[in-house]
Amino acid sequence: MTNSNNKPCRKCGSTERYKPGPGRKLGTCKACHKVRTNVWRQANPEKNRALGEAWRKANLEKERARAKAWYKANPEKKRASIKAYEQNNPEKYAAHNAVYCAVRRGDLPRVSTCDCVDCGVPAVNYHHEDYNKPLEVEPLCKKCHAKRHNSPTNELTNHPNQA
Repeated sequence: MTNSNNKPCRKCGSTERYKPGPGRKLGTCKACHKVRTNVWRQANPEKNRALGEAWRKANLEKERARAKAWYKANPEKKRASIKAYEQNNPEKYAAHNAVYCAVRRGDLPRVSTCDCVDCGVPAVNYHHEDYNKPLEVEPLCKKCHAKRHNSPTNELTNHPNQA
């Protein structure tokens, strides 16, 4: 009897196959599986995005560790990304920097000492309604901040560099 890992691929004949999981038969090699997966991802971007978000939510610590390791291994790419954000969003960057400096000077309280203005739970971010008024900010929790940015009346909703 032939081992299922040594059987040739149904599509290309290669024997480089994934080890089948419990109750699964794989009829394609790694390369064909990769092609099929990429085709599905391009055909179903919403489902793919939802699956990725669900996985990240379920594996939050793994995702944080992965991101931390990547930033540590790629400091020049991290700096380039920050620089690109700064150049593409000068008004946002200036507003965020103004809030940071105001907190350091003591003109604004640390956001961790504030409660969300919408629901009353501890705040995690300051929210700018207008980046041209950099110190007019409201402390918001993560959920309320997301609601503000995803509201249909928010002019930033369709912005490709939404923060």
